[in-house]
Amino acid sequence: MTPSAVRGDTPACKAVRGLPRTAGEKGSDMKKKSGIGRCAGIPGFGVLGLGILGAAVTMLTVAGAAEASALTYEGWGVRGGLSSDPDQFVLGMHLELGEMAENLYLVPNCDIGLGDDVTVFTLNPDIVYRQPLSGAGEFYFGGTLSLVYVNVDTGDTKVDNDDTELGIAGIVGYRLPGENPFFFDLKVGIIDDYPDLKVMAGYTFSAR
Repeated sequence: MTPSAVRGDTPACKAVRGLPRTAGEKGSDMKKKSGIGRCAGIPGFGVLGLGILGAAVTMLTVAGAAEASALTYEGWGVRGGLSSDPDQFVLGMHLELGEMAENLYLVPNCDIGLGDDVTVFTLNPDIVYRQPLSGAGEFYFGGTLSLVYVNVDTGDTKVDNDDTELGIAGIVGYRLPGENPFFFDLKVGIIDDYPDLKVMAGYTFSAR
């Protein structure tokens, strides 16, 4: 960690504290979120790489554990969409692990947002309640407590502009009927550590 990160002099911390920034340090409001909490820098590539590796290992481990527990591995899927603040294109994947309780599901997923000079990676253990609609798919709602990694590209390699925090988001969505359903998913950030809005569509490949 650099002394400037400790003092809170990084571009991300300047944004959070409202201090003057150079042209290379300016950006969207979400870039301020890279200075969440302690405003401490951490190596970007290492954290992102470990985050992606950790997400893959976690999802494989959860899938394996689900097969040996009350949860049942029912498939995996892909998702993509857009986010607001930051304005990004988002890609991700998810697992379907069956019911935790009646109509209550655990849907672990991860996604990465690219664009607006920011990289945002989130690991999301979504918990949703699904309400079947007679012959018309399912409506669902729930929430998630996510691990959120943010990296701001300021063009200055001498300072770290990364942060990792916990974020909270509410979830609403709709699943089309069928064994391999398409779905539409809306996440609304409840605290600043999560993107303000994510609008996603996805598809699940059934394991049955």
